Amino acid sequence: MKLVLLPRPIPIEPANDSSAALEGAKTTRRNARQPRCQHVTPIAQAFGYDSPSLTPARPRRPRERATPGVPGLKQVESLTGPRDWNWVFRYTNPETGKRASISYGASVEVSFMEAVARAQRDRESVRRGRNPAAAKMTLNVFFETVVTPWAQENLRSWKDLVSRYVLYFAEPLGALQVGEISAFEVEQVLAELRKPGKSQRRKRLKAATINRAAMALRTIFRLAKQRGLIDHNPLDGWQQLRENPPPPMALTVEEVHRMRVRMRSESEHFQLLVEFLQETALRIGEALNARFSDVDATRRLLHLRETKGGGDEIVPLTSRTLQIIERLRELSHNDLLFPAARGDGPMSAPRKVLKRVFADVGIDPSACFHTLRKTTASLAASSGIDVFSVSRLLRHRSIRTTERHYLATHRDSLHRAVNVVSDLIRSPEPKHPDPGARLSPSVPCIEITHERRLVAA
Repeated sequence: MKLVLLPRPIPIEPANDSSAALEGAKTTRRNARQPRCQHVTPIAQAFGYDSPSLTPARPRRPRERATPGVPGLKQVESLTGPRDWNWVFRYTNPETGKRASISYGASVEVSFMEAVARAQRDRESVRRGRNPAAAKMTLNVFFETVVTPWAQENLRSWKDLVSRYVLYFAEPLGALQVGEISAFEVEQVLAELRKPGKSQRRKRLKAATINRAAMALRTIFRLAKQRGLIDHNPLDGWQQLRENPPPPMALTVEEVHRMRVRMRSESEHFQLLVEFLQETALRIGEALNARFSDVDATRRLLHLRETKGGGDEIVPLTSRTLQIIERLRELSHNDLLFPAARGDGPMSAPRKVLKRVFADVGIDPSACFHTLRKTTASLAASSGIDVFSVSRLLRHRSIRTTERHYLATHRDSLHRAVNVVSDLIRSPEPKHPDPGARLSPSVPCIEITHERRLVAA
């Protein structure tokens, strides 16, 4: 019988709690590094389905190639196509101090020279402390995020700026980047506005409408230039279209009297509003926002807080105007001269009522509340008031505006003018002095016979 010697058993000492915890932590980390596999049934294996790995694959980093002589300009490999490369400009944002990048497009679409030119322009923006990526935003985004809040805070007519941009420029230019819009593209859009079919009420837009739209777009680009998005305003060299405004229209004294007779059947508020506008030559918006607290009855003045020019202005008041204001004070329920029936705001301009009154009297259908302002100016000028005083009454910055758009000349005045000229032409021929008559000199003279002249002695 053969004896087999077994190895001497090594005594195992009991491990303390700390060593057991350490060994358990190592086992947990080891198990965590092992990929987990989903159990697959034999039937799924028979159909060729293997157990999927639940460990996500590490994405491959695209390769980059630097452009010699142009720091920051890289050619980055496209992950969709192995042979496609994209132009990317990498820089440090001067506003935040963080790394950023701008994509110029694929190398097959953007040439080498174009990419170099863009990179040099963006490097210059970074050197000046500007973020070149800000100029990459579209015009619509810039208008919504920058222009609209600025206009609401600084412009009284900000709604006109918004409506003109939405009507004429949001569709053709809104999707373009602010820094990429050229003067040629803006000129093409403005030329398109001159074609028929761009107006809903007329055959074509008026030259004045296009000029106002261009000025709104110039304001937008001027703000972009101030924010450092562009270096040149595309509309700086644009010439305004020549405007041919119609001759100013004003009511005659007879039409004013007929209108007052017709207004007796309307409400008292409407009658007082029309008479107040005729007495003061105010704009309809200024009259509706006027307040009793701004009336100085002692000096007969009205202090306008909200005017078209943007500043405070003073309007003289007549005795009849003060009587109208006292009657309005009795009818009003707040500080406004013409309050709304409900709420604390001003009343809406009763344009439909005025149109109905004008139609019944036989006045031109194009007349409006502003016609009353022009009527006051024309009647003052025809009564002998100088143009400078009329311009100050209307609170115009230029006398040319008063002469060109507000002083209407009625046919009666023109008839009187041509009649005066006709009377001068058809007057009898004036008598000529006798050629033989001589004038006696007032000082002693010596007559030179052969020269037929007198010489002072």
